[in-house]
Amino acid sequence: ALARLKDARALPTLESMLDRENLKRIQKPGAPDDSSRIPMDDNQRDDVMINALRGINELDAKDELPRVSAVADGDPSYKVRDAAMKVRDFLKGAPRK
Repeated sequence: ALARLKDARALPTLESMLDRENLKRIQKPGAPDDSSRIPMDDNQRDDVMINALRGINELDAKDELPRVSAVADGDPSYKVRDAAMKVRDFLKGAPRK
């Protein structure tokens, strides 16, 4: 929400959302009648990372270019790499397609 409001206070949270290893430790609640926790699956982690990239893009956070480039060059998910490449191009000032 802060990113949509162009509030840079969102950046620390967005940065943590780009850390795939950190996301592997986050769990979602189990069934309503069960107190167990379930790890996020790969698709959910991808969605979190893509949303973080959207926030960085919305903030035009050029200082995040090295982190975005690292994701674009090395994330195991094609969807995440593709989103990161687009954000990297935007942050570098490339015209939008």
